[in-house]
Amino acid sequence: MDVASWIESHFLTCTFKELSGYDCLGCGLQRSLVCLLRGDLYGSVRYYPPLFFLISYFIVLLIFVSSKSIVSSFFLRQSTYTLLVIVILSYIFKGVFFGLAN
Repeated sequence: MDVASWIESHFLTCTFKELSGYDCLGCGLQRSLVCLLRGDLYGSVRYYPPLFFLISYFIVLLIFVSSKSIVSSFFLRQSTYTLLVIVILSYIFKGVFFGLAN
C-alpha cells in the first residue's frame, strides 16, 4: 500500500463540518495532499489551494528551528501572517464561487 492510499484510508473527519454542515478553513487538505502525492496538481489545487503555501511555510519553519541564523524571527512572523491571509482568502474564494457546503 502506498502512502497516498494509506492516508486516504485513514482520513480524519471534520467535527466543524459535521456540526455545522460548512467547510472549515482546513477542509480539503487531506484530499489535496493525496492528489499531490499521486501527481494530480490540478486536483490538489482544486481541493485546497493553499497547500503549496502551507508546505513552503513548514519548510521555512523547519529551517528556523534547525538554524535560527538563516531565517529570522521577523521573516517567520511575516510568513505566518501571509499564510493566514492566504488561507482566509482561499476560504472566502471557495465560499463565494463554490458555496461553503460541499
